[in-house]
Amino acid sequence: FNGLVHAFARANRTDDAVAWLRHMPSVRIEPCLESYNCLLDACARGGRVEDADRWLGEMEAAQIKPDVISYSCLVHVCARRGRLPQAAAWMGRMKRDALVPDAIAYTSIINACAKARQADKASH
Repeated sequence: FNGLVHAFARANRTDDAVAWLRHMPSVRIEPCLESYNCLLDACARGGRVEDADRWLGEMEAAQIKPDVISYSCLVHVCARRGRLPQAAAWMGRMKRDALVPDAIAYTSIINACAKARQADKASH
């Protein structure tokens, strides 16, 4: 099932990815970290900030701890949509959770700072 969620995410078919994730429990397969990360990636690709936020919340409610990929997707989608403060907040949360941001997260923040003409904030 993760393969299907991932394939639909890559094809920018977020609603189909959601449908497959929702179907998993009906066949006694619980979504895992990879399942949710595929969905977060789909949200990031589609610029769906609120959906990504909600899915991270569902993931945590299911007792699945976000990893670097999870947070990087949130940083990316927020930065892509010009929500620099929100992207920075996700970056901060990643660091508070003792995770090391990856190149995607840093690149997303730097690009968002450049677009917002706030290059000085990119170094924080």
